[in-house]
Amino acid sequence: MTQAQLGRFAFIDGWRVLAVACVIFAHASLTPQIGDFLRNHSIGIVSEYGEVGVFIFFFISGYVVSTTCFKEVGARSNFSTQAFYARRAFRIIPPLMLYLLTCLLLGKLNYIDFSFTNFASSSLYLCNTTIADCGWYSGHTWSLAFEEQFYLLFPIIFSYIELRKKPRFFPLIIIIAITSMPLVFSVFWIGKTGFFIIHLLFWLGYFSAKHPHGVYGFFKDDRFGSIVLIASTLAVFLPTSIIFPSTDYDTHLIIGKYYKFIYILAIPLMVLLSGRTGSISLRILSNNFLSHLGRATYSIYLWQQLLTGSPIRESGARVQIFLIVAMIFLCSIMYDTVEIRLTQLGINISSRIKRREDLSDITKKDVPIGIQSGVG
Repeated sequence: MTQAQLGRFAFIDGWRVLAVACVIFAHASLTPQIGDFLRNHSIGIVSEYGEVGVFIFFFISGYVVSTTCFKEVGARSNFSTQAFYARRAFRIIPPLMLYLLTCLLLGKLNYIDFSFTNFASSSLYLCNTTIADCGWYSGHTWSLAFEEQFYLLFPIIFSYIELRKKPRFFPLIIIIAITSMPLVFSVFWIGKTGFFIIHLLFWLGYFSAKHPHGVYGFFKDDRFGSIVLIASTLAVFLPTSIIFPSTDYDTHLIIGKYYKFIYILAIPLMVLLSGRTGSISLRILSNNFLSHLGRATYSIYLWQQLLTGSPIRESGARVQIFLIVAMIFLCSIMYDTVEIRLTQLGINISSRIKRREDLSDITKKDVPIGIQSGVG
């Protein structure tokens, strides 16, 4: 892998850090002292982009997962849905269960408002629907719910598009039904439009991974590429005072619902063009510190919700900021010591699944067609 390729993977981790920072600032602004400070200083604008940070995560997830899948197809001329599920399960489920079990314990101790119903809703990835009861401490897993529902469907569609593997009918129907739940039971602040925007960002990640040189080739002119990068960044991070000239809440909802369609084009362009070889943005985002921290952002995203809840808010701004910084440090250590091992375990299991499938394919090819079909 060339240095440029390494940089492009590292800059994605840099974007993860910026995305989770948007979420943390938005949630921390709910603390009165922090909120007052942000409202009275120009830096306060960063607290407006919590949802933007999550939308960036959606595109990155589609892009990174698809890139891994294309690598597998290139190496094996095949793709394993079961191996995909194994990798995702070991990466996603353990950190989530650790967080939710901690919240459940704190709920039993009456330190936070967290029930078993909240635990179950989040564990089943239902917090992006109206049939769930999630509360504050698991409410943020609405984004994880969208990701997991996408991960259920993606390998099946990917296998069909890239390798013409026809899916089994009944599992496909069940998975489509699960994936469609947020469309049927829409949460008001996501809505049906949000459902389509989110899934389009996921699949644009797939398209970008399938055509890795497409965006870079089209915008190969440095000046043109820089202009588009700046324009797309401004579109994504436009201040809400400009997007929402009215203070009426219903007007905000209507304008915001349709403005998010801009993200479909702007976020992929912003993320990908910031990774152009030799660009300043690539060097900044590929910083070793950001790259390392970016790999721990999944746990950081989970735990920031606990530290921006009401008990911590009431403890004061200094205590909250200290705890958030400590949490980021501990999540980084946890990734290096625990999560990376669990991820590797998932990769090892995935490799065994792929070897078993390859051996099965070889065996089938070696058996005469008449015997395979039961004719003898």
